[in-house]
Parts: sequence; C-alpha cells; structure tokens
Amino acid sequence: MRFLPITKYHISNKIKFGWNVRVGLGTVIEDEVEIGDNVYIGHNCVLRKGVKIGNGANIEHCVVIERGVVIGDGANISSQCYLGKGVIVKEGCKVRPNCVLEDPRR
Repeated sequence: MRFLPITKYHISNKIKFGWNVRVGLGTVIEDEVEIGDNVYIGHNCVLRKGVKIGNGANIEHCVVIERGVVIGDGANISSQCYLGKGVIVKEGCKVRPNCVLEDPRR
C-alpha cells in the first residue's frame, strides 16, 4: 500500500479506517466517517459527516456523499454521482455514472 503526501488531500482525525483503504488525491473526508476494509475512494470525492462505508465498497472519482449516508458491503458508486442526506445504498448495489440519489422522505 502506498501513502500519498498529506498536502494533497484533507482527512479529519476523527474518522475510522479499516484495513487496505485507498483514498485518491483531492478527496475530503469529514468527521465521524467510518470506512470498512478493502475500500477504494477515488480522486476529488467529498464524504460529509457521519457517512458509513461497508467492506469492499468502491467509490469512483468526483462523488459527493452527504451526511448520514450508508453504503453497504461491496457496493459500487460510479463517477460523478451525488448521494443526498440519509440515502442508503444496500449491499452489492451498483450506482451508475452521473446519478443523483435523494431520500424521498426529506
């Protein structure tokens, strides 16, 4: 596993990382985020407070994930997606490129 220079991205010190987590350049991860094992997060993503990402999830480039989103084990979020507050992506689901997902209760 290779580590990127700290000056290229911002990650809060109040997050939980699993094993073998890869984070791309330009990605911002806010407080209280939980990331499982074997997760890939692409370049220029934003993970807001309280996001939970399951084991083996794949988040491609330029994805914005708002507060309280839960991404299940093995889920795949394609490039340039927006996941609104409270969205739940179930285990093994695939979100296609350029999608906007919102919680209909909000």
